[in-house]
Amino acid sequence: MLTSTFFCTALKELRKSRNMSQQSLGDVLGVSANTVRAWEQGIKKPSMDALMALGDAFHISLDALVGRDAASGTEDVRVWKLAERYRELDRFGKTAVDEICRVEWERVRNQQQAKIVSLERPSRMLPVYDMPSAAGVNVPMDNDQYEMTEVGEDVPARAQFGVRIQGESMMPYIGDGEIVYVDPSATLRKGDVGIFAVDGAVYCKIYYVDNDGNLTLVSANPELQEANIYVDQSSGQEVHTFGKVLGHSEVRIPDTFPG
Repeated sequence: MLTSTFFCTALKELRKSRNMSQQSLGDVLGVSANTVRAWEQGIKKPSMDALMALGDAFHISLDALVGRDAASGTEDVRVWKLAERYRELDRFGKTAVDEICRVEWERVRNQQQAKIVSLERPSRMLPVYDMPSAAGVNVPMDNDQYEMTEVGEDVPARAQFGVRIQGESMMPYIGDGEIVYVDPSATLRKGDVGIFAVDGAVYCKIYYVDNDGNLTLVSANPELQEANIYVDQSSGQEVHTFGKVLGHSEVRIPDTFPG
């Protein structure tokens, strides 16, 4: 059933939004300007043919035109009311509304573009190795015992692979089962965390070299200093550095470390 008040307001706002006079709209519909005026004032109701012609002229559904489409109708009413109020504003008010609309339009558009970029961005996959816990086993990058894992933007671009840590020697900074990501091209400095192999056993430790060139791989956990690995520079032990652990610059050598 046609809601007169809604239809009258809708028709008037649609016509004005397209800068049409009552005469020009009547010419499009094949009726007189007086007929259009009577519709807008609620004096007459258009026929079904006239309603269909109005829908075609304004490119909206009949339900939206007469207020029966809950979603479209409500949205259209809001737009029409805003347009009507906007026309009554002074120059200052219109400038303020224009600026708010511009800012909000840009915000929504940026959000939409961000979603599109997120959908289009290819996933990043890195190999993640399980850290061996015993001597004599292969080490990261020397075997195929890894799982390709999708990583997020929080993983630094320099990371080339990940290692799943075993044990608590790097607590409280790196926990048992946590994955750390490694840059194999980085140069390690005293105090950096790295992934090392000593005689085939793999460790995640703090890198420390004393003034005599002796290497100590230090545990961050002050209660597990017995797990430190000391390598005398003249021992002939085989030491291999696989890279620097990224994102753990806050790791500190315990005060209990004698070095």
